Order: sequence, then structure tokens, then C-alpha cells
Amino acid sequence: MFDILKSIETEVLRCLKCGECQEVCPVYRDKGNESFVARGKVRLMRAVMDGEIDLTPGVQERINCCLNCNACLSRCPAGIDTDSLVFSARCEMRASGISVPENLEGVRKNITEQGNPFGLPAGERGSWISEDVVKRKADVAYFAGCAVSYSQNRMAKAALRILDGAGIEYTTLGNDERCCGDPLLRMGLKDQAETMMEENRSNLQAKGVKTVFTSCAGCAKSLKHSLGQDFEVYHVTEYLNKLASEGKIEFEKPFAKRVTYMDGCDLGRHAGVYESPRELLRHIPDIELVEMQQNRNLAVCCGGPFVAAYPELAKKFAANRIKDALAVGADTIVVACPTCLLNLKEGAKSLDGAKVDIQEVVSLVQRSVKGK
Repeated sequence: MFDILKSIETEVLRCLKCGECQEVCPVYRDKGNESFVARGKVRLMRAVMDGEIDLTPGVQERINCCLNCNACLSRCPAGIDTDSLVFSARCEMRASGISVPENLEGVRKNITEQGNPFGLPAGERGSWISEDVVKRKADVAYFAGCAVSYSQNRMAKAALRILDGAGIEYTTLGNDERCCGDPLLRMGLKDQAETMMEENRSNLQAKGVKTVFTSCAGCAKSLKHSLGQDFEVYHVTEYLNKLASEGKIEFEKPFAKRVTYMDGCDLGRHAGVYESPRELLRHIPDIELVEMQQNRNLAVCCGGPFVAAYPELAKKFAANRIKDALAVGADTIVVACPTCLLNLKEGAKSLDGAKVDIQEVVSLVQRSVKGK
């Protein structure tokens, strides 16, 4: 019993109980309850392992109500990766026969049946891109991801226009692309996630792909972990910044605004990508790039991972991030993640009179690229 939790017992015992995690946890700030912060979750896991408590609905709620933003790791003097512990606890719940939370069951079902969280037809996934591109074999592949494929393909088109101008030949998986598996991993459904990853791996290899890049921060994190041994995997900002450094992309149109870049958790703390989005933005003439007080590995989560399960909390956390941007006089917030983009826009709606524009980094960059 509790074999998965037992496997992380040594890590659980390393907690110093110092409470440094309280300061950086958005959920704790909102709930004000010790059981919702990393230190409290670790104590709950230990109590379950020791047989002091069962995996009751209350314990499950605490384990589920975690953004997986990993901000606690940035402050933990013992270097405890609470995100991995939470993942193990969720896997334990699934292994114990406990279903995913009711507010996520629809997402789970949609991914397993249609390959995307929205339950939209798998046969419409690649409708945004031409069949000629999909049929093409190439060294470089664009992995769109679910959100970009179905609702935000403007991001994809902006990136691919830049590649067209740089003379880069590329392909995509079109309707054969599947969810990267990250949402399933967050639910503790490791086996189902790996099935999705393996299907994507096989389809990419069949096209002779060597390099994969994506506009989705969650996909970048997931693909770097799952496919990194077989392909060069980049977030789109890394890939475009590489092309710019090689002189294959030139910038000419100005954007005379005071801009702040918001580090998303998946791309930042999880994938270690901080500088490429900033370097891309600095190529744009007349742009003024300013930093929020909490940035890079200390950046606060915008609440995006809660959009499906706890939408009101997600909106509240997004509003807080917008306030942080306004505090440094920014009139534009730039993000590199489709979920961050949507959630920040929802957060802005809740702030009456907040005058701030929210942009996706590549769409902004594409407007400045020479000849576009």
C-alpha cells in the first residue's frame, strides 16, 4: 500500500518546516491555510505514509489544489521539488482507485477520446494549416499544441510567417498531432500521458524530423522531457532567437511602448527558458523593456493551471499579476504561453479601469520583422 508515496519518503523527510514556501505560494496567500502550502502538503503526505490519516477527500483537495508552478522550490533551502512530490501523490491516488477530481473528469475524457482537452474533433486539429505543409517531410517540425491548434492559431501563423521569410522549410503533424500529455501528467495519469507522447514521437520520426519547436509553454516543458533524447526541442522563442542570432531574421518596424515580459511557470522554472523571449523583444526598435519586481525564477504564477479546475482563483491570480505590471508603469504585458495569454485577459476584465495591453511574444515580434 502507498508504494508510490513510499518511493519519495526520503525527499519528504528532508523538509525543514521553515515556512519559506508560504511567501511565494499564490494558493496559500488566498486560502491562508497551512495545509494548502508546500510544507503542509509534505506533512500530509508523511501522515498518509505513516498510516496516521487516509487519503480522505480533504487530503485529496489539498493535493489537487496546487498550481504546480514550482515557486516553492525557488525559495526552499533544502531544495525540495514539491511539484514532483505532488505529482507522485496524485499518481498514488490514481493507483489507489481514486478518480480524477470531478472538475477535471471532462478534460481527462476529452484528451483520451479526442486527443485534446476541449473535446473538439481530432479531425479538425490541423485545419489551420495547408495539406501541403502537413504532407511534407522536413528536418524541422512545428508542434502546435491543443490550445494553438483549436483556438489560438494566430500564434502559429505568426511563427510560421517568420520561418517562411527566413527560408526555413518545416512540417507539422496536422490532424495526427496529439496532446503533449502534460494535462494528464498533472492529474497523475502517467501511463495515459506516455501513450500520447509515444504517438507523437512515432509520427515525428516518420517524417524524418530532427528539430521540434512549439508555441505552447506547457508543450515545451513536456516535449523537452519526453522527446529531448530523440529530437532537438525548442520553445518558439528559443528557436526564433537562434535564427535571429544567425542573421536569418531582421527587424525594422518599431513598437514604442513600455513593455514587461511575464515569465510563465512552465517555460521558466520548469523548462529554464528566461532570456530568449527578452532577447527577441530587445530586437524590436524603440521598445522599452522593464521588469516586474518578481521575475524569472521568482515570478509569481498567473493562475493559468487553474483555468479548468478553479476558474475564479485563476482570474484572481491573473489580476494580481496585472497589478504587478502596472506598478512598474508597463502599458503592455507580453507572454509566451497561450494559457497565460487567455487567463491574463480574463484577469484584466476584473480590474475596472486597468489600461494594459496583453500580447503574445511571437505575434508582436512578427509585426516588426523586416518585409512583413
